[in-house]
Amino acid sequence: MAVRIQVPKKAALVRFVLNPWGRAFLIAFIVINTAALLTFTYYYIQYARLIEQKLAAGPFANTSMLFAAPQVVMTGDETSAAEIVAQLRRSGYGETRGNRMGWYNLRPDAVEIYPGPDSYFDQEEGVVKFRGKKVSQIISLRDNAERTQYLLEPELISNLFDRNREKRRTSGSSNTRDLIQFASSSRRWWT
Repeated sequence: MAVRIQVPKKAALVRFVLNPWGRAFLIAFIVINTAALLTFTYYYIQYARLIEQKLAAGPFANTSMLFAAPQVVMTGDETSAAEIVAQLRRSGYGETRGNRMGWYNLRPDAVEIYPGPDSYFDQEEGVVKFRGKKVSQIISLRDNAERTQYLLEPELISNLFDRNREKRRTSGSSNTRDLIQFASSSRRWWT
């Protein structure tokens, strides 16, 4: 026994869904939109991973870096702990252990130096001790042996990017703001 449903004439949406052509159109619409959504999601995830990798590498990932010669500290040199700390800071060292370039610990009579994984050269950790304004002793922390000299991390002079060795720099907001003010106030720029 067949069941008959009477649909009022004003219910156009119900009539559309009950019609075989309407159902086919609705199913095709759902399938196409689902396929488009899945394709969009796939490519979105792929490009999101690619962008995350590029952002993690930083803006200067493929640069050639030019370094100065490393500063040599020898037993008997007339220098202070403050001068050595200043040189280490210019070379990228910090006071925290999480610094990838390296870190140092300033004591009243010495400076402990710990090169990090991003250090220019694989150098041993060391302690430079002072007596007055002179270096009195240099000790390797690897084997606690006394050394006559210690090479400090070289300072980065410049970095060059790309095949043409172009120089890239990050621009601070004050530089950009000044340039925009100059460009907008200059009548020659607009004419």
